[in-house]
Amino acid sequence: MKNERTKALVRLIVMAVLTINMGLTLAGKNPVPLDENVLTEWLSVGLAGLSTLWGWWKNSPVTVPAQEAQEVLKVLKSELKDDGEQEG
Repeated sequence: MKNERTKALVRLIVMAVLTINMGLTLAGKNPVPLDENVLTEWLSVGLAGLSTLWGWWKNSPVTVPAQEAQEVLKVLKSELKDDGEQEG
C-alpha cells in the first residue's frame, strides 16, 4: 500500500513540474535552458549508464533468491556431469 502511495506521489510531482514548465514556456520564459545537443549527450550518457547497470543486475546473482538459484543450478550441472551427460 505504501509503495502505491509513493508511486502516486511521484507521478503527481512529475505532472506538476511539467505543467509549470509548460506554463512558463507559454509565457515566453525558458525554465530549462538546454541546448538540444547537450540534452542528447546527457540522455545518451544516462541511458548507457542505465543499460550497464541493467545488464550487470540481470547477469549477476545479486539478490538472495538469485544466489540460491545459482547454487541449485551448480548442483544440477554437477549431477548431469556425474550421470555421463555431455556438457553443453
